[in-house]
Amino acid sequence: MKIWLILLLLTAQAASAQRIIIDRGHLKAVLENNAARLTAEQGYQRGLNETLSSLKGIQVNLSAVIFTEQLIYNSLAQVDQGLKSALAVRQIGSLTMEIISAGRQVLSQAASSPHLLLFAEQTCRQMAGRGTRLAGEVSDLVLKEGENVLMDFGKRDALLKKISLELKTIRALLYSIQKCMYWAAHRGLLRSVNPFSSFVNTDKRMVENLLLNYKMITKK
Repeated sequence: MKIWLILLLLTAQAASAQRIIIDRGHLKAVLENNAARLTAEQGYQRGLNETLSSLKGIQVNLSAVIFTEQLIYNSLAQVDQGLKSALAVRQIGSLTMEIISAGRQVLSQAASSPHLLLFAEQTCRQMAGRGTRLAGEVSDLVLKEGENVLMDFGKRDALLKKISLELKTIRALLYSIQKCMYWAAHRGLLRSVNPFSSFVNTDKRMVENLLLNYKMITKK
């Protein structure tokens, strides 16, 4: 028992004899490291906030750019539609002038030789029928759709294309009438009326060749 008491006393004296030693250099390094780490974290956070703010600004600017591009695209689309319509109207005007000019030439030829129109009678009927149908279709469409038909790009383009196509057909029919009258005048009325004249001429040439060959054979 005494031994245990002696040991406890010696241990207590040894413990009370220990001193706390502080390494100032190590403590300074630790504090500087913590300060540097804290400063770096704060700088990183500030940089992150600035980056987020810049991204938001970029998003706003991109939205404005996209909106501007949409406006430009819509404007260009409208201008393109307007140009298409203007070109179609210009083409229709040109076709109309050509039809008027060709019609005057046909009337001029018919005034001096009215019998030539007999060779273009069917073509004249086709042209008159197409002109009547075109006027009726345009009138029906305008009456059905009202004034808004010219505001709708699709309906307006379809109407202009229809008019242009029919006018081209009428112009082609007029040219056909002119050609029929021209060839009838130059080949002669009787030759144009007789559809078998070419066959008769061909047969005549064949007979003449046969007779010529026969004469040559008999002479030998």
